[in-house]
Amino acid sequence: MKSLDRTAQPSLENFGHTKITDASKYADLKVAAFVAMHDTSVKSVDHLGELLRDLGKGSLLENVRLHRTKCSRLISAVIAPAFLTEFINDVGQMPLSLVIDEATDISVTKFICICIEYYSQSKGKMVSDFLGLIQVTDASGKGMALAVIEYCGKIGEPIKNCEAIGTDGASAMCGAINSIYTLLRREVPHLKLSNVFATQLINTNNWFAHSKFRKQNYEKYYETMNPNKKPKKLMALSTTRWLVWFPVSEIIFEQ
Repeated sequence: MKSLDRTAQPSLENFGHTKITDASKYADLKVAAFVAMHDTSVKSVDHLGELLRDLGKGSLLENVRLHRTKCSRLISAVIAPAFLTEFINDVGQMPLSLVIDEATDISVTKFICICIEYYSQSKGKMVSDFLGLIQVTDASGKGMALAVIEYCGKIGEPIKNCEAIGTDGASAMCGAINSIYTLLRREVPHLKLSNVFATQLINTNNWFAHSKFRKQNYEKYYETMNPNKKPKKLMALSTTRWLVWFPVSEIIFEQ
């Protein structure tokens, strides 16, 4: 048997793994950031990645290897944490308020949505932005309060910096016993509560609509506070035409 001629055998330069340059990684990240920023469907990245490679032959785009699976992971595991860290650094130790709401659909996984309002020193103005989406298994006031506290600690934003929270009128949110507000107030004694104003507008008209006694008492009180003036008639808040909300709110604010 003849011995193997080693000089005639081609050398194996790699083991099937091509090294990806930093420039190619940056290109993938920029495309993924574009998809996330403009709310483009992640499914379209399968076609977009191939199109960029075809049109960018001879350039950096020729090495783009991006499809929907990789794009989704780049958004959730790389881009989102980086932006969240930058966002938390901008908040710093500034006083803030949280707007908390829960998903009402019980057929799927339960979520809590948190938005934040604070004064940004870098931008020189008040900022309202999305903070996070928390998955919960216990939808009681205690379970949701613990989830909010744990999430704020996880992202590095202590709950003690919170000055106020905004919620709807659900008992689990702002009830007197074992609600998110009462439990968070144990951690932050100075915490303030702001309810949804639309519900209060509806209740304002309903309170006076079917009681002549209440209307008369209110008219007497209004005339005492505003001599020689009579209050305007309260209007019902339309549930279908949101343009009616302004005159309804204006009448209540005037009184």
